[in-house]
Amino acid sequence: MEKKLIEWFKKTGYPFELWTESILSKYDFNSVNSSLYKDQENEIFREIDLVSTRSWESEDGLTVFTIKLIIECKKSEKPFVLLCNKEQKECEIQLGEYYGVDDPISRMLFNNNSKSIELPKKSSYGFKLTQGFVKGDETCHKAINTLVKSLNEHLNNDKEFLEYYIESNQHLITIPLLLIDSPFFELKLDNENELKIERINSGIVSTITHLSRFYPENFLVPIITKESFENFLKTLEIIGKRNLDHLIENPLCNLKNYEKTKIVLVDKEKTMPNNV
Repeated sequence: MEKKLIEWFKKTGYPFELWTESILSKYDFNSVNSSLYKDQENEIFREIDLVSTRSWESEDGLTVFTIKLIIECKKSEKPFVLLCNKEQKECEIQLGEYYGVDDPISRMLFNNNSKSIELPKKSSYGFKLTQGFVKGDETCHKAINTLVKSLNEHLNNDKEFLEYYIESNQHLITIPLLLIDSPFFELKLDNENELKIERINSGIVSTITHLSRFYPENFLVPIITKESFENFLKTLEIIGKRNLDHLIENPLCNLKNYEKTKIVLVDKEKTMPNNV
């Protein structure tokens, strides 16, 4: 019975979720399995696979930078395919310009040269995520909607938390993430307008949804394969340390100084003086 039960579980997505949690723990992320969020459309509580956080703080404990990952895990023998335009965009997460646009979540990132996170290579940027050899896009559609709704609630809660600690130097960025244990491909037209398909390790899908807090702007979802996940976490480790150092050197943490940072939103070429 035990052997049959284990074989059955191997065919489900549960082992992949357990593997994901173990890798996150290896990189000092604290995870909550099956975390609940409120569905904004019908006020029902639903589950997201994992919510994981890691903080970097100064020696005196007064300055803290936190990265929160909202993760939906998908395991399938069927490949995921990212449909792409000919024009390739940068495959990086722009902190402070998308996932942390709410004040004061990203006030420290506008003057920081570490405000972008590159995805593992080889990456691609596409306008639609689908699955090969299946009818319909239900799996992809549900995964993206889950991430959109969960992110919306987390950003609202994060904003309240950071506003409560407005006089302290605490900062948080929240990133939705679709993690897949499946072959992953990009599909696009080549210069001769012939279909070209190529295997990739990660990507970003840009999709329009009425659920987005920024509708009608597109919602951006990073997609990472299981094989590239550790490299992505190593990149986050570097970003976390850099942002902590930046916060210690440039504490933009109180309301008086925060008002001065707004000039950067108007002219991104300007930089903030170190004493602001």
